[in-house]
Amino acid sequence: MIWTTWRQHRGEALAGLGVLAVVTGLTVATNAYRGFSLGPSGPAPVGPWLLLTLGSLPCLVGVFVGAPLLARDLEHHTHRLVWTQGTPRGRWLGVKLALVFGVVLVAAAGIGALVSAFLWLPNQPVTPRWIWFDMQGPAFVAYTAFAFWFGVAAGAVIGRSYPAMALTLVVYIAARVLVEVLLRPHYLEALSAPATFTNNGGVTTGADLSQAWVIVFDVHRGLVVYQPLERFWLFQSIETALFLGLAALLVAVAVHWTTRRVR
Repeated sequence: MIWTTWRQHRGEALAGLGVLAVVTGLTVATNAYRGFSLGPSGPAPVGPWLLLTLGSLPCLVGVFVGAPLLARDLEHHTHRLVWTQGTPRGRWLGVKLALVFGVVLVAAAGIGALVSAFLWLPNQPVTPRWIWFDMQGPAFVAYTAFAFWFGVAAGAVIGRSYPAMALTLVVYIAARVLVEVLLRPHYLEALSAPATFTNNGGVTTGADLSQAWVIVFDVHRGLVVYQPLERFWLFQSIETALFLGLAALLVAVAVHWTTRRVR
């Protein structure tokens, strides 16, 4: 089963190694050119590319790795051939999912740790770390796990690759936007500080906003509402738990549907 799984997915594995090498190179180059920092001259040219790449990576894993993983076998009925060769469906499913997800998990953890290591260096220049919230740490791993398992579950239920890939793309983007816009700002009640707004768009406040996530500038009430940097890792933990919980439910859906409903 291990050799068969490798033969089936060696193309994705080699492509994944290429993507991992590109992302690692972009991360190192971004740190070298201070792309994490938003100084007076703006970000380095490499930084926006890394931001875009890391933001898209979990979705791409769900669409191109998770969704076809079971759907391709179900669509072409090759799963029946495997089951008739003396391989129980539970073993077939377990080996396939464990091997592929294990590689995905290790790669995501490595990328998340690498970005965090550079962003939180003691000598790192003033860096808007909240901007990179989605691209580092355990939350990045949780997003990848959620996207992967939603793709697997969608592929198992639908049984066709392209519809499962399309559904994974739409649902992943919707879930991430929903959490980022509606849930994340309210994990803990935001702090507020008096602020003076000038006609040219300047803001004067007693709060240190250099590392804060500014949620809103309330011009009418003369307030700035923000989340301080001290809450960064707590918010990471909350969001990680949320998406890993969703991923666990999707694992149950994929396993139940494949072992009980697929014929």
